[in-house]
Amino acid sequence: MTKSISLTSTLKDLIALGLIKSSQLDSWNKRLARKTEKTLENIDQTRANQAVAFYLGCTYPNAPVEDNSELHDRRAEAVDFKNGKSRFSFGLKPTEKALLKYGISRRMIEIAFAQLREEDVMISTKGIVSNNAHVRHAILRAPARDLESRPLEIIETDSPE
Repeated sequence: MTKSISLTSTLKDLIALGLIKSSQLDSWNKRLARKTEKTLENIDQTRANQAVAFYLGCTYPNAPVEDNSELHDRRAEAVDFKNGKSRFSFGLKPTEKALLKYGISRRMIEIAFAQLREEDVMISTKGIVSNNAHVRHAILRAPARDLESRPLEIIETDSPE
């Protein structure tokens, strides 16, 4: 008597045939739980990215610098409150302390900072300084849009106007 597997075979049949062990079900359930947890973490990270960007935009002015080496050169100026200069660079720790009460962890903030740097919204002195405690970050000014060189597209519609 030959035994075969079809689409209607159940896990019970597969276990009875000796093709899988019952402990395999536990492994599959753990894998499904990890996948669900990862999806929830991704949703939390997306919310954290938005919260970090909002906090930084509200708290710090745009940096008057173009690149990370200029930011490093002007780091002393960035924290001088005596002469009425605004603080435009910041470290990770103050942001972490401000957002921790909202459930945003340091790791989430680090990921958000990395994404902001990747999108060229923010720069840092990460590759310049030798001590991570001295890393400074700054928000870049958004370039002005030149609308004359990029005319608006004319989209044809079915409306009579």
